[in-house]
Amino acid sequence: MKGVDPRLAEGLKLVNDFRAQNGRAPLCLEQRMVNAAMLHSQDMARRRVMSHIGSDGSSPVDRIRRTGFPMSIGGAENVVHGSLAPGSTLDFVRMTGPMSMWVNSVPHRENLLTNAQFLGIGVANGGCSFGSDQCAYWTLNFASSAQPVQCLTV
Repeated sequence: MKGVDPRLAEGLKLVNDFRAQNGRAPLCLEQRMVNAAMLHSQDMARRRVMSHIGSDGSSPVDRIRRTGFPMSIGGAENVVHGSLAPGSTLDFVRMTGPMSMWVNSVPHRENLLTNAQFLGIGVANGGCSFGSDQCAYWTLNFASSAQPVQCLTV
């Protein structure tokens, strides 16, 4: 994807491959949704906390709406954080580690297979809430819009 962080492009492919395996339509990566997810990942990394509630008390829906995305339905969110230490069981540098956790968790799997049209992916590195020095904090946001919205292109 031109101009898009390669981790986000790979994440979109992982999500859409999983959706295709389960008979679901692909999602479109949308810039405002990416902004909401990225800001939340940065907020979690700064606070060393994994949470659906932002430091300002915001919910996923609040954060998506704040970007100006014309959301009609959705506001679902998956978050996870994991160690960046070499030899870690799961790869959190890329989205393969988070995906393996989300597909094996019923509520997160349901979000991955949602009827939403648009996806935002965010990742930020920061200190861990557990013993490891550095963690990646990943956020996925899912929503739909009744208005025309432009996808990020390849």
